[in-house]
Amino acid sequence: MNEVQKIMHSYHQLSSVERLSFYIALPQDIDLNKKSIPELEAEIRFNEGEKCMHCGSTHFVKNGRRGDGVQRYLCRDCGRSFLATTNSIVSGTHKKLNVWMKYFQCMKEGATLEESAQKCDISVSTAFQWRHRILDCMKEIGDNVCLGSTVEADETFFDLSYKGNHKQSSRFTMPRAAHRRGGEVHSKGLSAEKVCVMCAVNEQGVSISKVGKLGKVSSECVDKAFSGRISNDAVLVTDNEKAYRRFSEEAGVRLVQMETGQRMKDGFNIQRINAYHSRIKGFVGRFHGVSTKYLNNYLVWYNLLFSPSKDRGDTEHLLFGRALSAEKRMLWKELPDRPAVPVLVQ
Repeated sequence: MNEVQKIMHSYHQLSSVERLSFYIALPQDIDLNKKSIPELEAEIRFNEGEKCMHCGSTHFVKNGRRGDGVQRYLCRDCGRSFLATTNSIVSGTHKKLNVWMKYFQCMKEGATLEESAQKCDISVSTAFQWRHRILDCMKEIGDNVCLGSTVEADETFFDLSYKGNHKQSSRFTMPRAAHRRGGEVHSKGLSAEKVCVMCAVNEQGVSISKVGKLGKVSSECVDKAFSGRISNDAVLVTDNEKAYRRFSEEAGVRLVQMETGQRMKDGFNIQRINAYHSRIKGFVGRFHGVSTKYLNNYLVWYNLLFSPSKDRGDTEHLLFGRALSAEKRMLWKELPDRPAVPVLVQ
């Protein structure tokens, strides 16, 4: 068996997402304009077993082509017609594959909306919509992360923000007067104008974070944020916040808590989680004020971008493949209907 045959044999053992990772990792002298998004979606989504994008049935047939040459399919069970791009992040898009590739590169670099729009020759509103289409898919990946080994956990706080244009909205009413020019919150301390974000990071640098509640952390908030996300054989290291005690008892996790002013206990410290808080606030701050409505997506974005170095290749090369293979479609008109404060605990 020659080298080409060996490579081809190994290639056919890969999953559809791994095949796309291989494709993206190739030198960029490949003309992406020669492959359309529907063709690529068909390869990714039908490679490991064809199924209807509506009901999941495998009993469907080709049903002619659209005027632009895109293949249509008809499900014999539910009777509905679909395309390879149906219920995907690229559903309804008219941009070519190379534009999407450029946009994913911008996402990998943490580019702003203006930078992404300029590089991809799209509008800022389109860049915003694409960002959240992608991050909605990535959020499902982040929700499946479970931390083991030594895990440091602590909460951090962001100002509650209703950023956005609400003047013409018939579905949202500002619950308070607008804070002009990004002024500080009006209440001192941990009031309901602060958003509590639950964060945890293990010694390998894998991190999770999620909006918990408004104001001070609670036991219920810790339970909902970390239940199933921290292995029961892990060592959980926190400050002296009482809210973590009930969680450690119910989850069967060993708990090590630092007293105020204490830097180390039993060989453990919370330096890593403190550094994580600093970095994630710096990342979110680059975007000049993120609305609380979308804060969870930005937390997921940060966790993907700054995953450990050994997993960074997966982040860079499989980001596109995972997003394309996901069965998820977000409509532009649905964005305004999202909860203004997506908390786990009221």
